[in-house]
Amino acid sequence: MEYIDNTLKKYGDFQSINRLEVNLRMNYSLMLIKENLEENALQQINRTLPLVKKYKLSVQMGILYIRMGICHNNLKMSEETNYIEKGLAILAVLEENDIMANLNKEINKYLQVE
Repeated sequence: MEYIDNTLKKYGDFQSINRLEVNLRMNYSLMLIKENLEENALQQINRTLPLVKKYKLSVQMGILYIRMGICHNNLKMSEETNYIEKGLAILAVLEENDIMANLNKEINKYLQVE
């Protein structure tokens, strides 16, 4: 990810670079979840959430909260907030039904249930 960080810095003046960086980090977090590297995925999510909030990327925020919930669950971390429900609620308000359907598949596939 260091290579991507350095490359993104070169193009920091381009307007769409912020969205690109967010989407790269989101995709990377999913790759880490797929490899059962939830701690690393959570680090990426925690680095990406402030950017999502800064640039007001609501759909991406919903996705990241869902992935955060998956990581917390799989790492057996207690959470005061149910991040999966929070992410789904954001997407529901935005009426992003197709994205919600895909994320429900993601939840069913990667959420480890005892």
